[in-house]
Amino acid sequence: MGKQIPNWLFAVIIVAFTVAFIGLLGSAMKPSGQPGANGASVGKPAPDFDVKTADGKSFRLADYRDKVVLVNLWATWCGPCRMEIPDLVKLQEELGPRGFVVLGLSADDSLELAGRFARDEKLNYPVALVTQEIMNGFGNPAGIPATFLINKSGKIVWEGQGVNPDVAMYAILKPEIEKLL
Repeated sequence: MGKQIPNWLFAVIIVAFTVAFIGLLGSAMKPSGQPGANGASVGKPAPDFDVKTADGKSFRLADYRDKVVLVNLWATWCGPCRMEIPDLVKLQEELGPRGFVVLGLSADDSLELAGRFARDEKLNYPVALVTQEIMNGFGNPAGIPATFLINKSGKIVWEGQGVNPDVAMYAILKPEIEKLL
């Protein structure tokens, strides 16, 4: 059999990966004009898509060209995604009447599961399932959560991936959204 890794070396490897991961999360959320982790989508037109929402309605991104839209890629099993939800609910509540819409695109296996979560947690915005085609259109984000802010003409103006535990998403996004309204 092969040699076992000494406990001290294993601990060093775990600490190194943890520090690198935390560093990536902390640097992933950046203000408008500065892309998130990969920045592949900022400045490009948002992909158009048509999805069925958990409440049985249809959501076509092109139908919201006169509104500011925040698309959040998330999942019920994703702890960091769940951390963002109260801020998204608050943004929708405060800025929705002024022409702002949040859309949650879940990476869960079923729309029923995502819909049940949305009802239980009292999400005040539409929830649908993300498809590979939609992921491709947003530049294939490296992971979730991934958030894209889209202006009234349909261009992606801000992208954030991961969660910055030191700064609430509400504090980051509210001024950015207000500039666009």
